Amino acid sequence: MNVKELHSMEAIDMSENRFQLAGYLAIANAFLFPLSFVIAIVQGILTGVRFGYQGPIYGPSDLVMLVFTAFGIYILLRFKLYLHEHYNYSGIDSLIHASIWWGVLLQIGSLILRGMILLGWPDSELFGRIGMVVFMSISMLTIGVIDIMIAVKLMKIKDTLSDMMKVFLYITLVAGICEVSILLVPISLILIPVTNVVLAMIFLREKHEVEFV
Repeated sequence: MNVKELHSMEAIDMSENRFQLAGYLAIANAFLFPLSFVIAIVQGILTGVRFGYQGPIYGPSDLVMLVFTAFGIYILLRFKLYLHEHYNYSGIDSLIHASIWWGVLLQIGSLILRGMILLGWPDSELFGRIGMVVFMSISMLTIGVIDIMIAVKLMKIKDTLSDMMKVFLYITLVAGICEVSILLVPISLILIPVTNVVLAMIFLREKHEVEFV
């Protein structure tokens, strides 16, 4: 093995190690997302039994989702870097940034709306619930469009993508279609942990040949 080959192997190892944390966080997010729903259901039941209140509340599930969002931001930024380094591709950078901002605004908006309902505004609980439904519907429609655009752009370089990247592409496309449809949003929610597992496999298991001049 000559010096050039040794340096190439060292560079590849360093590149792969740089994405290990993102892979582990993606695995964590695959568990955190369903966990937040389980906690939300339990805290809702306990609150209803103890206080007789069935409306929106703050609780541990919100903390879990904040951690999920923070991990997601890091994962998306690393995914952008991964595309740069492994495929020399930056065509979805703006869409990744849009997805990050969507996640942040979704969390902030959801917390604010629930806080307003808890404080008794609007006066009618029905109007508050309608407002939440409208907010979530617009949010799902927005991220659906973003996901579809990401998938369409990745389709243009499909022939250069690895098998796991193609899996990510198709899952993103299906999720986007479900989100835009609104009625199929539950399916897109189920795909969130699946997407994180796929991203973890991309970060932790894939090996690519890198050319060095």
